[in-house]
Amino acid sequence: MIIIFLLFFFLTHPANIIALSPTPSVATATPEISPAKSSTLEEEIKKVREAVQQKVQEKLKEISSPEVNKKKGIIGKITKIDGLSLVLEDNLLVNRKLIVSSDTIVIDKNRNKSKLENLKTGNEILAMGYTTEDGSLDVKRIVIVDSLTIVDPLNVAIGKIVDISRTLPIFVLIPTSDKDIQYQIKTDTKTEMIDSLKNKISFSDLKNGQRTILVFKPENKTSKSFYAVKIINLDYKKTP
Repeated sequence: MIIIFLLFFFLTHPANIIALSPTPSVATATPEISPAKSSTLEEEIKKVREAVQQKVQEKLKEISSPEVNKKKGIIGKITKIDGLSLVLEDNLLVNRKLIVSSDTIVIDKNRNKSKLENLKTGNEILAMGYTTEDGSLDVKRIVIVDSLTIVDPLNVAIGKIVDISRTLPIFVLIPTSDKDIQYQIKTDTKTEMIDSLKNKISFSDLKNGQRTILVFKPENKTSKSFYAVKIINLDYKKTP
């Protein structure tokens, strides 16, 4: 009876069935860049890159190219003679190439005219001429001098301190003009040391990495170290 009653109930009361249809997916449209706009953008980027590369090349050429045809004088000692080419070691112990010719005037120690063949290695000379593209000096006049007459020639360099002795008043400076050179600098109580505001400082105030203007001279004719006459520390800051 129960079964018959249930069958009668379901037949007379049909269930409401809801069909679920799948939710339609929303398609996200990707904005399209027209070929014309894409081409214009690429051309602009290319132009900017080319302009930057050109500026870089111009700056590199400006830095690497020596001044040409500039009047210059160099004092130093002849270390090598090879025909019409001489090598001169200047006061900074840097080798300079000199180019001479039959027109080069040579003056000896007695201020008399001499000849190129009378030049010898070890001679102290003043060479005067014009700079060339390869950095040599096209010499027009040579004056042989007595080393005793060259009294404490001073040099000026701007660079960074790269090493400081912990036991001696000595430091090493690399000039910004030539990072392949290192100057070993000695100081003493006579060395004037100031900051950029002209306040006096001491050797203990010198630190690695500080930019420095250095007035110095060779310690002697044979030494490869130099003596600091004056030090201007551009980066020194007094701590409170």
